[in-house]
Parts: sequence; C-alpha cells; structure tokens
Amino acid sequence: MWFVAGLIAGCAAAQAAVLLAPTTGTIAVVGAAVTLLALATNVRLFAQATGTTGRGRLAWLIAGVASSCWTLACLLYLLDVLTGNDGPPPRAGDWASLLAVCLAPGVLLSAPAAPQPVEQRVRLAIDGTMVSAALFVLAWPLLLRDTMHEIGNLGGIVAIGVPSVHIACIAIAIVLLSRSRLGGTTAVTVLTGGFAVFAVATLGYLFLGRRGGSWYVHAMPAGFGTASGLLYFAGRFRMPAGGEEPAVPLGWRAALPYLPVAGAFVVAGAAYRSGAVDGVMVSALLLVAGLVLVRQHLVLRTNSQLLAEVQRARAELAHQATHDHLTGLPNRALLYASLPDLRGGLVLLDLDGFKQVNDTLGHPAGDRVLIEAAGALRSAVRAGDLPVRLGGDEFAVLLTDVHDEREAVAVADRVIAAIVARVSASGCPVPVGASAGVVVGVGGEEMFRLADAALYRSKAAGKGRVELHVPA
Repeated sequence: MWFVAGLIAGCAAAQAAVLLAPTTGTIAVVGAAVTLLALATNVRLFAQATGTTGRGRLAWLIAGVASSCWTLACLLYLLDVLTGNDGPPPRAGDWASLLAVCLAPGVLLSAPAAPQPVEQRVRLAIDGTMVSAALFVLAWPLLLRDTMHEIGNLGGIVAIGVPSVHIACIAIAIVLLSRSRLGGTTAVTVLTGGFAVFAVATLGYLFLGRRGGSWYVHAMPAGFGTASGLLYFAGRFRMPAGGEEPAVPLGWRAALPYLPVAGAFVVAGAAYRSGAVDGVMVSALLLVAGLVLVRQHLVLRTNSQLLAEVQRARAELAHQATHDHLTGLPNRALLYASLPDLRGGLVLLDLDGFKQVNDTLGHPAGDRVLIEAAGALRSAVRAGDLPVRLGGDEFAVLLTDVHDEREAVAVADRVIAAIVARVSASGCPVPVGASAGVVVGVGGEEMFRLADAALYRSKAAGKGRVELHVPA
C-alpha cells in the first residue's frame, strides 16, 4: 500500500516536472510510473476477485479487465510519445481506453445491490439522462461540434463515439456518487470515482489533442495515475451486500447532479453572448430543463409521501405510548394525562383469582384472561367513559359524566358482573372476578389516591365487592 501511495505522490511530482520541462526523458519517467501503477492496480483487483464470491467477485473481475485495458492504453500512449506519434486521435491507445470505459458500467451493474422500488429506478434513469444531456452541452462546443462534418467516415464516428461513451460513464458516476449508503463508503463508490477520473482525463486528452496541444503532458499522467490509485485503494473497502438498504441521495451528495446542469447553462450563456448557440445546443438545453422539472416533481411527490409516512408513524407511536399492547385499552399514561381535567368519577378494579390462573395455567392463559377482562370493560361501560388497563391485573374506568355515587357504583357492579361472565364463558377453569374502589366528585390526582384506598378496603373485605369512598 505504501508503495502505491508513493507511486501516486511520484506521479504528481513527475507531472509538475513535465509541465516545467516537457522533455522526452521526463515524459518517459512519468509514463513508466503511470504504467507501473496501473499494473499494480491490475494485480490488486484480480486478488480481490480471488478472495470474493458471488456477484462481488464478478464486479472485481470486470474491474480487473478494465484496468488491464487502461494499462495497455498507458503503454501505447507512452510509445506514441517516445516514437513521436503526436497526430490527432484516434490512436491505438484510444481503442484500449474506449474498451476500458465500456467495461466500467458492467462493474457497477454487476456489483451486489438491493432491489429498488420502481419510482427510485425511474429517478435514477431521469438523473442519468439529465446529467448526460448537461455534459453533452458542456462537450458540444469543446469536442463534438467540430467533428460533426466527419460523421460519414470511421474517424468521425470514433471522434463522436469515444467522447460520448466517456460522457455516459461520467454521468453514471455522478448519479451513483450522489447517493450515499448509511453503512458508509463502499468499494463501488471508490471504483465509480476512479472510472470518473479516468473518463475526465481522457476527455481532456481528446480536447488537447484536437487542438494540437501537448496532450500527454497536460492531460494523461496525473489523470491516469489518480484513477489507477482510486481503483487500487477500492480494495480497502467492502463490497456492498445484496440485502443492504439501497443508496439514497443524502447531504451534499444530493446536489451533485445539479453541478453539470449549472455548468451547461453557464456554457450556453457564454455561447449566446458570442453568437455560437446553435440548434443542437438549444435542443439539449430544453431536454435538460424538462428533465429538471420532471425530477423536481418526483422529488416533491416523494417528499409528500415521506411526510405522510412520518405523520402516520407519529400517530402510531402516540397510540402505542398511550395504549396497552396486549388488550388495546388506554394505559396508565393516558389516565394520568386525563386526571387533571376530570371532574366526574373513577373506578379502580383489581382482578380476583388472577394470580392462581398464572400459577396453575401459565402466563399465556393469564394473558387470555386479561384480554377477556378488557373486552368486558368495553362492553359494560357507558358511552363517553374511558376503560383503562393500568398494568398487571389492574384496570380503571374514568367516568366522564356521573351525577351521583349510585350511578358510579352501578357502573362498577356492571363491570364486575361482565368480567365474571365473560371469563367464565371463555372456558377458564379458575374462577375469576374483580374488586372495585369508587370515588366521585374529587378532581385531579387526589381522585386516584382515594379510589386506590377504596379498592384496598374492598379487597380486604372479601373481594368481589365495590367500595365507595365516602368523604369524611
């Protein structure tokens, strides 16, 4: 690893040296370093494939083959420099470079990935098309427009096809890099970055080569070296598993697809001022603008769906926080929240014989008794009253509209009778009843304390009774 890191640093230093003194000897040293780094990357990628199984192994193998093509391209470009072949593209190395870039999407598509919903796949396709169109606008005045008259021959087809393939590779890289995984950076992310750097360097080489510049000196060493270094260091990261959550746009990465869009409109503005805007550029800009609008519509739709899901989840959490999960009755938290505003009455109940059910029949039977008791409460209380499970075998009924003690006691008697009848009808062999404490006309938490004291007296007096709190 340190050896390759040193090679990358050496490439940067050699690039600076070549820019300052572009002699044949200096270029030969730089080319040898870049080629050696690419060769080391080949070994690393194939080694990763050997130690991986499944689709991850296929991804590493394709990456290794692509890197081998790049190594061959580096060697051929170096030979061009040493032999003085500084003519316009395409050269022999271009074909190896083109094959490498064509293999890059295969690496990304063969890597393990979780299935995504249809809407996410549509957004990926729209993002890829939008970024490709924006990059086309950027490349049109620099690379593509001047070669359109050559489209009838092989050289013209290559001159158009090679940049187009590289533009598509960069677009795929930008879209994939705009999505983050919650588990952190993966090997696919780093490989994508390496492919993008290589494609950008190649486009720079094509641009300089068509203008008679020193294409190798200015475009290739640093670009190829950085790309190979990224591919090498991709082996330090894990290949994502197929069952993981799909990558989604998060943080600053979500803005990446908009960068080429902004650049396209800047280039179009400059072309308009110079009178160089043509129909092809206008058509591509209209496509970009239309896709941006469609993308924003999908984003707003997705955000609305997410907001609705959040609201449903919050409502569900609020319900779970105030209701008992076993019986579905409101729980102690909701009772306490209601006490300060209550001016009616309160019935506290405790099941009689419930411990014997648990001890002799087991806790599943006890749970069934609690469910039956909760059903009895629901059926016996009046409309507007609130049946509550406090926990264990304790229940309560908030009486929201009670006129006197006799009415409250009648509700308690009716609830106890319903519990006895319902549990008995369920087939429970252990007799189960209930005791109750009732308080009326006292507000707030004092009501709960007094009702609890009345319940205690009811249990002590023989169970199955209703004890009414009588003010002193």
